[in-house]
Amino acid sequence: MTDAGLEVVGTVTDGEFNSLRTQGESGPLHIWQVVHDSKEAVRKMSKTTLQSMLTYAGEDANGIPFAATPNSAIPTNLIRKLHELQNGGLSFEDAIVNIRGSLVPDGYTPYSFRKDTPESFLDKMRSIVATCIYKDAIKTLQQKGRDFTQHLYVPEKDSVTGKQHHERGNHNHILKRIAGCTRECRYPELNPEAFDKAMLDPLTGLSHAALTGQRPQSVEDAERLLSYHVAASMQKHDYNFEAEYVQTIAAWHEASDGRGMSQLDRCKANYEMLNYLLDQLMPWHREIYDFSTLDINRPMDTIRGFTRETFIEITTNIESQESRRRQNNVLEYPEHPRAATTDDVECFFSLTRRHLGDTFTVKDFRTGWRKLVREFCKRLDPDLKFHYWTQNERFHVEQKPFDNSDGDKRLHVVKHKSREDSSIFTAGRAFLPAKNKQSIRQRLFRVDVGLPPVPNEVRPR
Repeated sequence: MTDAGLEVVGTVTDGEFNSLRTQGESGPLHIWQVVHDSKEAVRKMSKTTLQSMLTYAGEDANGIPFAATPNSAIPTNLIRKLHELQNGGLSFEDAIVNIRGSLVPDGYTPYSFRKDTPESFLDKMRSIVATCIYKDAIKTLQQKGRDFTQHLYVPEKDSVTGKQHHERGNHNHILKRIAGCTRECRYPELNPEAFDKAMLDPLTGLSHAALTGQRPQSVEDAERLLSYHVAASMQKHDYNFEAEYVQTIAAWHEASDGRGMSQLDRCKANYEMLNYLLDQLMPWHREIYDFSTLDINRPMDTIRGFTRETFIEITTNIESQESRRRQNNVLEYPEHPRAATTDDVECFFSLTRRHLGDTFTVKDFRTGWRKLVREFCKRLDPDLKFHYWTQNERFHVEQKPFDNSDGDKRLHVVKHKSREDSSIFTAGRAFLPAKNKQSIRQRLFRVDVGLPPVPNEVRPR
């Protein structure tokens, strides 16, 4: 693409290639990779090796202390402090315990080196040395112009163009993963009863199929589960904790996949989501916003109930989007909010199935390639009247700006499906037929979910 004169800004993947967002060609992209490398560096070190790295062995001609086995990542003041604690009457093990507790700010308890395992003396030394290696790596990267003290994700510069190259996850795939984590109750602090009551509230539009995840690949169902209307219903029933969870995710989703928000509002929604995650990852971030103080033993696969991959994707997309937004004045135009989605790819595959059918060979694909590209280019041509002509508003591009607040906002409108919505009582529901016959694409991606159970409030006694 570069040879053809096209400017490559970045790539978007659907999540399976998580390593693309953590390790680049020239070094780590996400802070998780720095943490991982630091812990791996000490995981196989023996007790003797670690102890020699932390044992005071004297001072050089300049009065700088050094260890029995010097390690450039371990600061000299740490060796000096360990020596002073031992001179004060503490044993080496007690001094290690003292240093171990000082790795996080006062008032916070550090996590164990191994998850759900009490920290032994060996693990405490591993934590100390790994933290030193982590801070040294952060400092080294900062000197190279990559500041991980203020950002969880820092895009690297392309070796050919010299410009930033962004690696993002498909936003809608992330939303579906968040919905999946919510349905699986991975976040134990959330009360499932709040979602059950929201489903029975006719003002939410939450259907039984969307709540139970009978169509796990449906973005629409994920939007119904994590919507402003569900958050308002929860707040009305005094489920404030659950309402904050849903409200924060809904605003973050609208910032990337909704109309009618200004650039400033999109930025605020992104950082609200980021701070919501940091409240658990690094609780002291509001007083000390420095990721070099991060507890490297804090598991990243339990934050707000998200998987590690989901956490990495969310933080990567937010940092990447805001990095591009800060360049708006330089670029002289804002980035399209849906730049981190693969709607164009989905549109191309829908054309492929339309012209080649559900089953086709490589030979059929090559034969129809010219026609597929020609039809796809028609849909991309804004001068044609049927430009992205589809019922799905995601594909529909109008002349007015994406940030224009005129008209109805898709994510603020409640849409009911009487066949699936258990809050709507319909006589003879068990015999209610489908409204229209599904298309081939609908039969492939929208599985027939059947009818929801009758709510207890309307069951005969």
